[in-house]
Amino acid sequence: MERVGALEGGYFVNAQDAADILGVNRRRNGDLREMLRTLTLYPWLNTAEDEKRREATRWALTHWQEYQDECARRREAPPTSARPTNVRRRPR
Repeated sequence: MERVGALEGGYFVNAQDAADILGVNRRRNGDLREMLRTLTLYPWLNTAEDEKRREATRWALTHWQEYQDECARRREAPPTSARPTNVRRRPR
């Protein structure tokens, strides 16, 4: 694994961590870059969760293809809590 963030307490990020933290439906230019810019503007205001998000965003932008491959793999996977076939939806 690669260590992201040279500061002490850095967080180890890989494609699975980035997809867990950021989700799978993200855009590179209209979404993640603005998030990174916002989170690095005043870093002393960030919580620990914001720091993880910032480092995952930085990792995703520098390893875009790996992040996209993981997101595609997750989109193609069947849902983990699928409804049984004999249970019907409640009509609206």
